[in-house]
Amino acid sequence: MAALNPDQLDENRIAEELIRQRRSAAQQVERIRAWLSAPDWKTSYEQTVRRRCECTGRWFLADRRYQAWRTAQLRGKEPISVRGILAVEAKPGFGKTFLTGIIVDDLKAPDGPLHHVRPEKHAVAFFHFVARNPDTHRSSMQAFRAVATQLLETHQNDRDAMHQLAFWIEKESSGQQQPSFDDVVCVVRILVRHCPTFLVFDGIDECYDNEVFLAAVYDLCSSEECKILLLGRPSISFPQEYQNCGSPSNWRVSLSDHENFEDIGGFLHSRIESMASRGLFGDQIVDPTVIEEVTRRADGVFLWATLFEQFLTSAALAPQERYDTLHRQNHLRGLGALYNGILHTLTRRNEREKTITADIFRWLAHPIKPLSIEALHTALAVIPGQPTTEAQYLPNFPKCVSEITCGLAGLDSYGTPVFTHRSVKDHLQSNQCVVFDFSLFDESAMHAHLASRCISYLAHDIPKQPLEASELQQLRGPSTSSGASLRTVQTERSGDSGFYSQSSDEDVPMEIITDKKDFETAFPLLRYAVLCWPVHLSRSLTLSPATAQNSQSSQYAAHQPHNTFSTFTITEFHLGWVSVLSQFLLDRLAVTAWVESSWRYRLPPNLSRLVPLMERLHTSIASQKNEARELGWVILGVKELRDALNELRSNHLASLTAKPSLIWQRGTQSKGSQSYWPLWNPHTNGQVGSR
Repeated sequence: MAALNPDQLDENRIAEELIRQRRSAAQQVERIRAWLSAPDWKTSYEQTVRRRCECTGRWFLADRRYQAWRTAQLRGKEPISVRGILAVEAKPGFGKTFLTGIIVDDLKAPDGPLHHVRPEKHAVAFFHFVARNPDTHRSSMQAFRAVATQLLETHQNDRDAMHQLAFWIEKESSGQQQPSFDDVVCVVRILVRHCPTFLVFDGIDECYDNEVFLAAVYDLCSSEECKILLLGRPSISFPQEYQNCGSPSNWRVSLSDHENFEDIGGFLHSRIESMASRGLFGDQIVDPTVIEEVTRRADGVFLWATLFEQFLTSAALAPQERYDTLHRQNHLRGLGALYNGILHTLTRRNEREKTITADIFRWLAHPIKPLSIEALHTALAVIPGQPTTEAQYLPNFPKCVSEITCGLAGLDSYGTPVFTHRSVKDHLQSNQCVVFDFSLFDESAMHAHLASRCISYLAHDIPKQPLEASELQQLRGPSTSSGASLRTVQTERSGDSGFYSQSSDEDVPMEIITDKKDFETAFPLLRYAVLCWPVHLSRSLTLSPATAQNSQSSQYAAHQPHNTFSTFTITEFHLGWVSVLSQFLLDRLAVTAWVESSWRYRLPPNLSRLVPLMERLHTSIASQKNEARELGWVILGVKELRDALNELRSNHLASLTAKPSLIWQRGTQSKGSQSYWPLWNPHTNGQVGSR
């Protein structure tokens, strides 16, 4: 074989060196991306792009205020009102999230805003705040992590930008394993210096640390070559420094009802034509002139148009009803009237269907921790006081949610059931809905209702035996297993039984893995029911004026916007949990399985704070003799269980932490609790052995 000449050797070395450098650069980018740990920002955007109607939103792209913002020179001595910030405000349901996608696409277009000014590249990044995803899409940190990661992708082949960023991270960042908020903002600041940058943030009214976010936006725009567009409700209050932006008319754009009139009309025209072609109006001929009148009913709210379409196509309406709804002038005008019209239609269903619909609303509105799809499916099947059967599970779940609720709830971009819009929950919680069975106005009753579901699940649907497979094998019993736990932390709030459930990527402890079978796959509501029934019950009692007598509880209840002391009465709905909890307390095997599960989930159960709340309720319903008598027996049972639990924590903390199933064995029995906990005897085929 002929030897390579020196020139060929040099070319090979250069090629190898280039490959090595590219690999090293790619690894560096991946390390920074992992360090930033951004939430998903693409899925919501992609869903809006798929769902939006063709040609909508062009009126905004032609707006002179938007045009002035997008094409203005980024460098120079112009005031910040010209250089940086544009706030776009519109009422709930206007279509701001869809407008965000249209704006992002416009800014990313090859002939975008800087095409005629500066031919070199420009960067675009965006983020949607979503109140229903508090763990990932509701904080300023999450927003800046997302845009920092997008800018990192834009500049990953820019050697100068990557070198400067890597040097700063190594020498000047906080040095933490996870970046601080200031670290993330500095990453954005470094990257925007390398090309003109546009940042778009939607739903800023749903950001829970809004002041921090808006202050960071102002600082960024006032010192860097960056433009930021904000979309939100008119209720947003901007910090004082924004007065330096000049007159609000220069940088705040309030969108009026008429501006998307043509978009709404085009949408309704195409949808109503489609309905007519499918025969949904029977033999009736739709008057073409009705479209304009129906469009006016929307009052500039695109959400109204989409819900109106779903309402008309609902199987709950007969063809003549659809036709009459369409042609009755000013019928269901405005979002509130449409919501009430849908709720009125839902009341015509049978009792079981109405119960499921109401339960969907309750679980979506008041979970302690958002339920997984499987857990919600199970929760909706539970009927308090009886075992859950296969026949009680909803078919085609979760796709059926939209049909069941007539469009008031549906699936988000991840396929998880959610309210169609934040305003749906607001309306259900308002006093306008108290006449409907689906009302969420009384939050105390809602938590009582959910507590009874959780307790019933533990009493009737969970095996009454040791739960951990390896320990069961040691006991020669049947083999099941347990899954990962939520992390819970103590809180000072008296209403939460001493605990408040929380979860994050950093907080979830390591999963307990057992062989063969994942217990939580078979019982998806177990973790939630185990950890959250005391929290639901304590919140119900704390929110009730009947029990909110101490200053801290009263203050907490008084600040709940959906409760009214003057009209409050104790009803059967508030006390539904009493009989369910009574059944649960009488079944020592079920109680012991709950206690074992609680220890597995790293939260030794504590009922101490429930007792005084129950006693106050008992005093307030003394005139209701039957209810008071049953509640009195339940209080005695809870006190007995409380004392037994306190004894476990005092005398067996270490052993039960290491091996929760010891509660079923003689090793945990002591003088104070020897008669309370049952002894599991695997040799009697699941019977409880004698002591």
